[in-house]
Amino acid sequence: RGSGGEFFVTPGRLSERRRRKEAASPALGEPQPAMPTILDRVNVGFARFYAKTAGQRQVDVAFVKATNHDDGPPKDKHVKTLLRAAAIETAQSQEYLVSLIEMNLLESTECVVVAKTLVILHKLLREGGRLFRETFYKGFTHLFDHLGNFKDDTSRLTWQLSTFIRAYCAFLHQRCLFFSSFPYETEPSRAQMLDAQALLCEMPVMQAAIDKGIQVGTSSELVNTPRLSLGALQGYAQHLVLGDVLLLSLHMMKATPRIVEVFFEG
Repeated sequence: RGSGGEFFVTPGRLSERRRRKEAASPALGEPQPAMPTILDRVNVGFARFYAKTAGQRQVDVAFVKATNHDDGPPKDKHVKTLLRAAAIETAQSQEYLVSLIEMNLLESTECVVVAKTLVILHKLLREGGRLFRETFYKGFTHLFDHLGNFKDDTSRLTWQLSTFIRAYCAFLHQRCLFFSSFPYETEPSRAQMLDAQALLCEMPVMQAAIDKGIQVGTSSELVNTPRLSLGALQGYAQHLVLGDVLLLSLHMMKATPRIVEVFFEG
């Protein structure tokens, strides 16, 4: 305090106050959390209001909440609801579920929503019912082509996550090409029964999926952010990818001795 009662602020104290203020406020270009939260609540309200049946309402609400703007991975209870829906053996139910995923991937421009939708898609392809996979495999190329140039440059963090989304899409595309072309999901021992020509046709596609999966699953270029939940979302996706890499590698381990066997038989 000065002689006239005024307060003096030393440069060190001023810089400390500035650091505290900058730490408390969002970084330049970071999205504000209030508006996305409001949008999520509005979308949940719309889902409840416009659903034609109680079952559709349950699926709509679970999908909106699983792909909301929260940074973290989708909540397990919403994923389980969607997995139950993906196990229903009716074409109409599966076409509707696929349409929800397709709409999010084609229309959303926000990286968190797109990343969470891809995670939901990946989970349903891995653990959902046969009819869901068949319905999705009928036409998926346009989705991954659309996301091949995806970019959310709202901030540095969204730009980093966008880079991961493009790599993740490349893997999912290759995964879908492999499993939609060759029925390994229903015939796990398929490789042990193929001839040389079939193996030479299938093994390169399998290897391409493995290579892309390793690139995505073992990448050390994680989202560099103090928002740990955003990094957790990417880590959750990488965990799914590495699970697929392990499965594909097991198929490759069965195919390799088989091709040696048929080579010497010929």
